[in-house]
Amino acid sequence: MKFDSNGKSVLLHNLGLSPLELVLASVLRVKAYVYGCFERYLYRCAISNERKVLANLTDKELKDIGIDRVQAIHESQRQFSDVPINRGD
Repeated sequence: MKFDSNGKSVLLHNLGLSPLELVLASVLRVKAYVYGCFERYLYRCAISNERKVLANLTDKELKDIGIDRVQAIHESQRQFSDVPINRGD
């Protein structure tokens, strides 16, 4: 880190932010990151629950939604982390 002749950080001076403002900005970035992680986790939980329900549907119910037993089993066995990028929700 570089300092000016008064001993203040050049970076802080150039940004016009006090040390407290920098800490608050960092905290907000961390909060946004954690919230995003939690949101993705909840999304994955919802997909996992849908797959469990899909595995327990009857053949008639599967036919109503246009898939067969093999497709349902294949989908229900996908990994927790294997989620669609865009479901159209």
